Amino acid sequence: MTGEPSLFTQFCGMLRHSKGEFSGKPFRLMPWQQEFFDKLLLTKREDGLRQYRRAFLALPRKSGKSQMCAALGLFCLFLDDEPGAEVIVAAGDRSQAGILHTAAKNLLESCPSLARRAKVFRNSIVVEETKSTMITVSSESATKHGLNPSVVLIDEYHVFPDRELVDVLETGMGARRQPLTIYITTAGSDKLGPCYKDWQRAEKIRDGILQDDTFLPCIYAAPPDADPFDIETTKACNPNFGITTKPEYFEQMITRAKQSSYEEIVYRTLHLNQWVNSDSKWLRHGAFQANDGPLRPTDGRVAYCGLDLSSTSDTTAFVAVWPDEDGTY
Repeated sequence: MTGEPSLFTQFCGMLRHSKGEFSGKPFRLMPWQQEFFDKLLLTKREDGLRQYRRAFLALPRKSGKSQMCAALGLFCLFLDDEPGAEVIVAAGDRSQAGILHTAAKNLLESCPSLARRAKVFRNSIVVEETKSTMITVSSESATKHGLNPSVVLIDEYHVFPDRELVDVLETGMGARRQPLTIYITTAGSDKLGPCYKDWQRAEKIRDGILQDDTFLPCIYAAPPDADPFDIETTKACNPNFGITTKPEYFEQMITRAKQSSYEEIVYRTLHLNQWVNSDSKWLRHGAFQANDGPLRPTDGRVAYCGLDLSSTSDTTAFVAVWPDEDGTY
């Protein structure tokens, strides 16, 4: 790609939003988006090709992931300087795949000069003059093999049950000059799935624990020890705070999260981008700590303790008993 980010920025400016408050307005990149795409698209190797082959972008909900994914897919379809470009947009299920295809279709149709050059089909967009294709697939789809992707965009990676589709797509990129895979996701709850493992790897690369110059990590998430009910916690990990989602909305969600363990998990997962161990829990945040107090068993007495853990590391129950001289506890 020649001339990024200006070329990509100009390309996005040709497109227009089709929904909500910004409907009809140009698709303008936010500063944090520009910073990410600058690094992703402009960092080059000595031979002039892109340095990064993979990127991991983790964002809370309502950060514009689908629109961003669709805009980047269209850009790579038209302007990636890749003969016969094949852009694959992959989702975890057919419903999300449909959302992505509709987002790309709406962005394309908002620019008549681009729309005239392409044909839109049920699951694809084709530019015949360059023999380039943008295809939307899901992990449920049977159409996985036989593809030759130049760019793969993985949307909502946390719902993928396994890496089967991802592996098939990435192993099909071997003949491309500068293949690129981007994982775009919000946190989930399944720590045994592929997303959490790649999330951990992205954190280690970000923190310098692992070295991989071809992998670009970018994670917006609240630290595990942050107060989930502090609006500043939400503000710090939501790059579009006050733009696409208003403070009043977050304040309402925080109020609900304080009153319900389930709502707290929903809020922390979707809006703080934290991996929560299970879909439900019996104690709200801080309830266990609030009951902390000194434990003073009689010195020298034998104690028996029992600890029951949940599926990963949640403490479900802890009991300590001391036998009395009469055999009772």
